[in-house]
Amino acid sequence: MADVIQCNAVIKETRLSVGRYGLEFGLRVMTKDYDDLRFGPYPLYAPGKAEDVVRDYAGDFLWRVLTVTAVGYLRSLPNAVIRVRICRGDVIGIGHAIEDKWFVPKMEYRSGEQE
Repeated sequence: MADVIQCNAVIKETRLSVGRYGLEFGLRVMTKDYDDLRFGPYPLYAPGKAEDVVRDYAGDFLWRVLTVTAVGYLRSLPNAVIRVRICRGDVIGIGHAIEDKWFVPKMEYRSGEQE
């Protein structure tokens, strides 16, 4: 695995939208060294898609984002200070600004089972 960098970041934009894969969620973040990093988009719900394409885990995904970042409302995410894990210029995980709490979707949902 490539080197992973952890650093402070500010959420600049949240996106909950209907995209190519159905309902998608993503963040745009900024760090000291990067102006425009993206976390996602992650498919949350794909109506009419085969079960192996995407599971319906929207509620759990959003709950993890809001609890790890310690933000109570989706509308409060922009300008929230968080930590990010970056690998090859992509944000692979988001974390609490002070506590050692992380959300790395590809690890938590890799087996199709929620932890």
